[in-house]
Amino acid sequence: MRTLMRYAFLAALCLAFAAGLFATPVGERLRAQAERAGKLVRAAGSHLAQGFGLRAVYVDGRVRQDAESLRSALGLALGEPLWRLDVAAAQARLEALPWVAAAQLSRRWPDMLYIKLTERIPFLLWQHGEELVLLDKEGKPIAGQNAADFDFLPQFSGGDAANHAADLIAQLQDYPALRHHVVGGKRLSARRWVLHMDHGGRMHLPAKREDIAQSLTRFMALKGAREILATRGQDIDLRFFDRVLLRPTAPEKAARRQDPI
Repeated sequence: MRTLMRYAFLAALCLAFAAGLFATPVGERLRAQAERAGKLVRAAGSHLAQGFGLRAVYVDGRVRQDAESLRSALGLALGEPLWRLDVAAAQARLEALPWVAAAQLSRRWPDMLYIKLTERIPFLLWQHGEELVLLDKEGKPIAGQNAADFDFLPQFSGGDAANHAADLIAQLQDYPALRHHVVGGKRLSARRWVLHMDHGGRMHLPAKREDIAQSLTRFMALKGAREILATRGQDIDLRFFDRVLLRPTAPEKAARRQDPI
């Protein structure tokens, strides 16, 4: 307790001495010098900040993401000190943009910022109820896009089609003659696919992934497989291991019933 009181007394004595000193002519001079020193420090700090002000931002990998959204997400304007940038927070904001899959930021002292972007690639269209949604290769929606601008992409439908379409397309890459005709497909009962062909026909696939590969390989090995694929308005059923079924699609059936006898 006595030690605490001793320290309190010394502190009070120092404060009283300082107050008395600044009340004297000598103290006035010291105070003026302190104020001038403070102004010099502030001026030096301002000059230093200008020397480290952001002068240029270099972005690599930007294709579809607009520049204005990038500037806004960055959170640092030109001329502001580069050290103010919270790199982790800026990265999170950039990766929240619709087209940005990943972003890397690095400061190039004293006044430049380099940003490396990896953009998401539009992969397919998914008919979800009344809405047509643009998806990337991971099956994730790319928000805020007009799907009509991507009508060149294959279009799929079905409740869980978004989760399985990318894998199906990957399988079809092994059969370019078939892939050339496929414009989309429908997932039925969360089990199997019906492919839609560019001439109005369809192809029915087995449910299991390994069976799809076997059926397609067997079909493409048939003599005349390319001619079958090119036949307009025809259904190709590959769900049976011992045969391939060919039949007209429903619209052609309807048209034939209307033909005169």
